[in-house]
Amino acid sequence: NNLWIGTESGGVNIWSPSKNKFQYLNVKSGHLDSNNVRAIIKTKKGMLIGTLNGMSLISEQGRLIKKWNTINLPQLTNNIILSFYPAGLNKIWVGTYNGLFLFNLKTEKILASFLDKQHQGPFQNKRAIILSIKQLKSKLYVGTLSDGLYQFDLKNTWEKIDIPLKNGQRDPTIYSILNDDKDNIWL
Repeated sequence: NNLWIGTESGGVNIWSPSKNKFQYLNVKSGHLDSNNVRAIIKTKKGMLIGTLNGMSLISEQGRLIKKWNTINLPQLTNNIILSFYPAGLNKIWVGTYNGLFLFNLKTEKILASFLDKQHQGPFQNKRAIILSIKQLKSKLYVGTLSDGLYQFDLKNTWEKIDIPLKNGQRDPTIYSILNDDKDNIWL
């Protein structure tokens, strides 16, 4: 029951309450290709770490299993990994600096990609910077930097959701998406 802490410049710090000590995973230890950690998700194979230079899969004991980036996973069009969300058995939604990808951890392949406008994707801005991902029933909600909120009905239909504020202005950045016990979405 360790606590995995992603940092902006120190990699991953793993706190072990039973041992009352930290273990440090970073570029120097060979576990990561960037010390700027933006996302962590627990999988059946271990902890998947998203950094500004690709992804690393690390066992819960702290052993490096595999690294992915645009070189060994060319369908991943950008190494800046900003968010993760589970998508079913061995599948992870991966939010990057220019789109959203469905990654199969078992086959190590990208199953689907939804890119920014300049790559004929559903996102309207020049860059689709994916900060947050949340699935609720059959809909996937995707929060972006400077491009608002998108909804994907998992049948390949995208919709941009317009969110007006009280003063009539719009805030196009969605940092986090949560739902309550009545399935209301909170941004």
